[in-house]
Amino acid sequence: INIKFANKICCDLMQADIYMPEDSVFHSGEVAKNMFFITKGQGLYNGANLTQKAFANGLLAAGAFEQTGETRLLSQPVPSGTMLCEALMWVRWTHQGDFEVGSDNQVFVLRLSGEAFL
Repeated sequence: INIKFANKICCDLMQADIYMPEDSVFHSGEVAKNMFFITKGQGLYNGANLTQKAFANGLLAAGAFEQTGETRLLSQPVPSGTMLCEALMWVRWTHQGDFEVGSDNQVFVLRLSGEAFL
């Protein structure tokens, strides 16, 4: 591993954020700019247009789907230790759902947009 690159990530791009309970971290349709690591507490992800296949393959907890007309909505708890938006490291990513934090939380943010990462 390149030490200079590792230092840049740890010192320049990574930041600990603390949100108020029920604060929104990102919204569906926004272009992603950050990767998130939930290190304390938990959050709630609400998304739409997720496939039945993901549910059938056990990728989503039983009971997570609500049927609303033609659209299936997901409301899924996001526990401590979860990484969000890692696709941003490889592709231009648009959020597919909303994420809000619960109480007593800590979220590390890896800033992956702009000149700091390039």
